[in-house]
Amino acid sequence: MASVSGDDAKYFAIETLDGKLVGDCGLRKIDWKSRKAEFFITIGEKQLWGKGFGSDALRIVIRLAFHRMNLNRLWLTTLADNSRAVRCYEKCGFVREGLLRQESFVDGKYRDVFMMGLLREDNEAASRP
Repeated sequence: MASVSGDDAKYFAIETLDGKLVGDCGLRKIDWKSRKAEFFITIGEKQLWGKGFGSDALRIVIRLAFHRMNLNRLWLTTLADNSRAVRCYEKCGFVREGLLRQESFVDGKYRDVFMMGLLREDNEAASRP
């Protein structure tokens, strides 16, 4: 993953092993005082969804956030009916913390959004043998 950084954001390119660009991800709205940030990700081509690129990228960013950046909390939002994304986030340790009803207007209709979070202590507890 290649990266670009600023004080309040870190952006990464997601690539295949042979260097083909797959998408991007990163942390934004980094709050250094409260030690938290919002995670985001995009996998561009639909035929590459479900191939593990997102999960791998998320695990790398989680390690970076908690072990290198000393953050305490990561959060994200995702469409509640995006079961593939919700499954990926939960597999990586995120928990649903809230439901924002009719938060997004997508494809001509209002859709609910999950607010999800991951704490450093929960991630460390899950990593212990």
